[in-house]
Amino acid sequence: MPLTKRARRRRGLGLINRRPLLAAAGVALSIAVSRAEEPDIPPLPLWYPSFTVTTGAGYKDNTTLRNEAPEESPFLKGGLEFFLMRLPLEGPEFQFTLSGDDVRYLSGDEVEKEQLLFSNANISQEFGSQWQASFGLEFLYFDQVVDVSTVETNRVSEQVRGEHIRAKPGIRRGVADHGIIELTFPVARHWYSSPLDDDWEYGPNLSFIRPYGHESEWRVNFAYERRDYESRLQTDEDGTEQSGSNLSFNQHRVEFVSRHHFDEEKHWRATTKLGYKLNQDNGGGYFDYLRFQVSEQIRYRAKNWEISAEARVGFYEYVKQRVSESDNSERERGEVLVILRVERQLARWLRAFGEYEFEQVLANDDIEEYSVNVVTAGLMWEF
Repeated sequence: MPLTKRARRRRGLGLINRRPLLAAAGVALSIAVSRAEEPDIPPLPLWYPSFTVTTGAGYKDNTTLRNEAPEESPFLKGGLEFFLMRLPLEGPEFQFTLSGDDVRYLSGDEVEKEQLLFSNANISQEFGSQWQASFGLEFLYFDQVVDVSTVETNRVSEQVRGEHIRAKPGIRRGVADHGIIELTFPVARHWYSSPLDDDWEYGPNLSFIRPYGHESEWRVNFAYERRDYESRLQTDEDGTEQSGSNLSFNQHRVEFVSRHHFDEEKHWRATTKLGYKLNQDNGGGYFDYLRFQVSEQIRYRAKNWEISAEARVGFYEYVKQRVSESDNSERERGEVLVILRVERQLARWLRAFGEYEFEQVLANDDIEEYSVNVVTAGLMWEF
C-alpha cells in the first residue's frame, strides 16, 4: 500500500538516524501509522452508465430552409441520451451511446416535425504497449429538412427520411514518443426516401495523432471515400442523365484538427478544424467540386457553468456546373454557421441551457440562398 505524505516524512526521519535499530523501528512505525490512517480503497466499478432527458422549447424562422416564402414556427423539443462505458481494467474497453431528438413545430404547415435517432457501439483492445484494435458500429435514423443541393440536380432543401448503418474496423499503433498512427476502413449503407437514391459508401482513413500538453492533441486525416448509388444514373457535364452505368462519387479528404486545453484544469478549450475535399463523379463531371472549410470552437467550463461559441465557414467551387442556362458562370456556394450555447448546473442532477444557432447559405444562384435563426431553451435531467 502506498505511503501517505506524512508517513513518507516519518520514514525519512527514521532513516536519517545512524542507529539501525531505531531506523528500523521508525520505518515500521511509519508503515503502521500509514495503514491506520489510509482506509481501504474500494475497487473501481467496471461499468459506468448515465442517462439524460432533455426538454425544451424554441423558435425557428425558416423551417423549410428556403429563400422564398420561408415557413416559421415555435417548437417543442424532447430528447434522451444513454451512455454506457466499460473500463479496460481486465479485457477490452467498450462504449455505447444512444441518443434521440424529437422536434414538433406548433404552427408548421409544410414541416410538422423533425426526428433524429443515433446509436454507436465501439469496442477496443490493446495488444502489448503500442498496438490497439477497434471495431465500431453505428446506426442513424433521421426525418429532417436537409439541404441536398451539393450532390443533387435539385438546388432546394427537402424533407428527407433515411437510415444509415456504418461499420468501422480500425487499428492504431504508437510511434515511440512521436504520436499515434491510426488506420480505419469504414463501410456504410444509406437508405433514403424518394426522390433520393440509396447508396454504399466505403474507403480507408489514415490519421496521425500527436498528443501534447494538458491532454491536448492535434491530428491530420487523409481519407478516400467511394460512394456507389444503387440506381441513380451517370450524368453528362450538363447534368442530364445518361443510360449505362450507375453514378459513383470518388471523394478525397484532408483534414487538420486541433483540440487544445489552455490550463491543467481544462477550463478553456479551443477546437480548430481545417478541411479540404475533392469530389469527382464517374460521368461527365457535373458533380465535381472543391470544398474548403474552417471552423473554430471556444469552450469555457467552470464548476457550474459551461459556455461555448462555434463558427464554421465553408466554400464550394464547382468545376463544370454553371449557374443557369442564361448565366454561364461557374457555380459557387458559401456556408456560414454560428452556434452559441450556455449551460448552468442547478442541482447535481439538473442543468438549464440556452442556445442560439444561425445558418446562412450564399451562392451565385439565388434559388440556393437561405438563412435561418434558431433559439432554444430547456432543462436537462441527469441520472
